[in-house]
Amino acid sequence: MKYLIYIARIVVGSVFVVSGLIKANDALGFSYKLEEYFEPAALGSFWTMFENFALLIAILVCVAEVVLGLSLLFGTKYKLTVIFISAFLVFFGFLTY
Repeated sequence: MKYLIYIARIVVGSVFVVSGLIKANDALGFSYKLEEYFEPAALGSFWTMFENFALLIAILVCVAEVVLGLSLLFGTKYKLTVIFISAFLVFFGFLTY
């Protein structure tokens, strides 16, 4: 069981690092996609207040994904990292649904 958790940590951490770096490669393009999500027709009128901050949010998401992925790979602040990664997965799962 311990080996399975170790392998899962490596896989999920690697996916987060690669995903963050790919998004960071085109942060402006990612911000355009976030602007589309923040339109009233997409998620509702509550999210429109974030439309002006799409580039900042895109950069922060990229940095957070890389930091969380590295943290999971190296096992630092393990419980806190798992909580934030779970929050990312739930939020972006909802967003892409």
